[in-house]
Amino acid sequence: MSLSISQTLLVAVAITDKPDMVSLMTRMSHRAQTTVAQWARRFARSSGRYSFRIALVVFFGGFILFNTRSAENKTKLAADRMAIPQSSYASPAIAEKPRVYAWLSPRNMAKTAPLCERIEPPTGYERLRTAHGSFGDWLRHLPTWPADTPVTTAKRKVVLKPDDKTLAAVIALQPGSARVLDASNMLLRLRAEYLWAGGVLDNVQFHFTSGHVSKWSDWAAGKRPAVKGRKVDFHDERPPDASRDSFCSYLETIFQFSSPYSILDDTRPVEDGSISPGDIFLNPALRKGYALIVLDVAHETGNASAPAVRILLGTGGTPPQTLHVLRAADGSPWFAVSQSHGVTVPGRGVLQFKHLRRWK
Repeated sequence: MSLSISQTLLVAVAITDKPDMVSLMTRMSHRAQTTVAQWARRFARSSGRYSFRIALVVFFGGFILFNTRSAENKTKLAADRMAIPQSSYASPAIAEKPRVYAWLSPRNMAKTAPLCERIEPPTGYERLRTAHGSFGDWLRHLPTWPADTPVTTAKRKVVLKPDDKTLAAVIALQPGSARVLDASNMLLRLRAEYLWAGGVLDNVQFHFTSGHVSKWSDWAAGKRPAVKGRKVDFHDERPPDASRDSFCSYLETIFQFSSPYSILDDTRPVEDGSISPGDIFLNPALRKGYALIVLDVAHETGNASAPAVRILLGTGGTPPQTLHVLRAADGSPWFAVSQSHGVTVPGRGVLQFKHLRRWK
């Protein structure tokens, strides 16, 4: 007996009483259908009807199992992608404020270009939508120096030359002290400057390593910390002063008594699978620790269900050095991210998503 492919399908339906198997079979390639037909004809010639029924059940069971596992793999792949938040978080009070980068003079500001103009999103990607006044919007427009600018320490010693393969851009934020504005304190500086720019000064408060909270409002009112070991008391010692100079002195004190461990108290883990501008990768481990900030996020267009995500990463360094944007191993400033594999950064290893945190 010789059966065509279509006849083999009809035999399968007739014997197993499963018409939906036709739809399963027709989704297979022609080559696969031919193989199944040959396999079925062989059993039809050598076996009785009962054996043929068993063979078909075994085959279709395996076929359905294969398709189920393929679907599971696709689901895992989709779950491995980072979720796209609706917008980056921000205080509503900041939304109507102009972008301010108060540490730069107007003359120096005129020499810079916004980060978003310096670095375009990769082909096939678009930037995450951010509300005007959000932390993400403020970071996206950070002023950058021209492309021939090196990364230097507070003492102007060159750390990275302009053509260094790991350097994508240099932000116009230079540490003024050789001691305190290291990589983790640079994260505090950015958050504090953003809140200062928006005038949301009641939100400016950070933890000391001891666990005590130091508020800008207390400092501006004249209170100063008295630190003895792990004991901290705040006393009225100075006349009220809410000037920019006073704010900078407040930050210097924060940097002196904070650490990567204290920043854990100022932030919370990101547990919803999303990533947003302003999030930080913070691992306080002594030997393999890191402190980097997500400066921008771009997501793949044309793939609404599980778009790929890429991020810009910024960091200072130890010893304290210019804030700068890193470059991935493939030469792009946009780092690919995945929940399972983390983010690979040349010279710094792999950033794990268990260390991704968001400001409170």
